[in-house]
Amino acid sequence: MTDEPACIVERVGRPYLVEAVRMLEAGQGSVADIDAALESAGYAWGPLRGLDAIGLDVDLANGDALAEAWDEARFTSPQLQRDLVAAGRLGRSNGRGFYRYDADGLAVPDVIRPLTAPLTLPPPLTPERIVERLELAVINEAYRAVADGLAAPPAIDRAMRSAAGFPRGPFELVDRLGLRALVGRLRALHEATRDSSGDQYQVAELLWQMATV
Repeated sequence: MTDEPACIVERVGRPYLVEAVRMLEAGQGSVADIDAALESAGYAWGPLRGLDAIGLDVDLANGDALAEAWDEARFTSPQLQRDLVAAGRLGRSNGRGFYRYDADGLAVPDVIRPLTAPLTLPPPLTPERIVERLELAVINEAYRAVADGLAAPPAIDRAMRSAAGFPRGPFELVDRLGLRALVGRLRALHEATRDSSGDQYQVAELLWQMATV
């Protein structure tokens, strides 16, 4: 197991980025809506703003490497991000990604409509649902990371607070939600998102074991 924050954040924080892009891709929220929801909930930066800071191309490569290292397709970047990189929209580094940046670095959320978006978009998610969806994805990944021997729960919580700017670690959130309620919400989300998110919300085996003891 590791106490290295960067290794923990790279793995456990991955769904925070990926699922935000998937929501945008599905028309369930705008760039401004998604980031504002998380920042209002106490996160240091919204996921799409964070991706622009990392670099969409850099993050894409990181996701592919993570997917290969752990043999898990859920870590790969969604098609929308790949399309933006192919179009030369790399983020803050070249002035345009999910945001547009002026000469002073001022960021303005861009209007992004995926090439594959349906003609009739679904109703946008409420801020509460946006936050819930990303938090549940991170919690589920945290349990998988523990099961894989990456890190212990206290180290994961510390890393996500100190290095990722989360207001609470994933296991601290579990203490507030309760195991059975958490499993119920994950199962519902898995049914609703399996076509786009694959097994992201499929209840982690360790979590299931703990909730059914």
